[in-house]
Amino acid sequence: KYRLTQHENLDSILNFINDSKMFNKIGFSKPSDTKGTIRMSYFKEKIKDSDFDQLSQQVDTVSKELLPELIEKLIAFCYVYPANSIKVANKILEGGINDKQSNVFQQVLSFTHTDESTDAIAYLINNSTRNNEKLLLQLIMSLTTTENPTNEAIQTLKQLINNKDNSVNILSTAQLSLGAFVNKYNFKDSV
Repeated sequence: KYRLTQHENLDSILNFINDSKMFNKIGFSKPSDTKGTIRMSYFKEKIKDSDFDQLSQQVDTVSKELLPELIEKLIAFCYVYPANSIKVANKILEGGINDKQSNVFQQVLSFTHTDESTDAIAYLINNSTRNNEKLLLQLIMSLTTTENPTNEAIQTLKQLINNKDNSVNILSTAQLSLGAFVNKYNFKDSV
């Protein structure tokens, strides 16, 4: 059984697995969803003995050096337990958080790479106040970086584009985001 050392990260493990020559040399057949299986195992190990609510409360007090580790654990919680994505979205919507917390929670949703996290960003866009253009632009850009464009995300971007009351910045950013979905994910038929 392959064990993680403290110096390895998920990307190095996935690169090792994706090297089919190395994978075959050690006698494994490559399952169809190796990446997802490895990511799930890695994340489950990462969050054992941790609590989502306690970790999310540490965002404001954690040192700059330990912040990436905390973000990775929050991403792991949202990946392993997708319902946490909406908890993160609600923390942003409820307000009362500072810019650092808001940025961390947006990163968590952007890099969790699940349908639920993508839908949580779309939920944020649909429910955020239109008075905060800076936050809205950040959320649209966060949506663009997700790996999983969902129907909810596409519909949200289309609504932003079709709402002529939105500023030019919002309209053009939403158009670029939708274009990225079409180009990167080949969603031409569903858009």
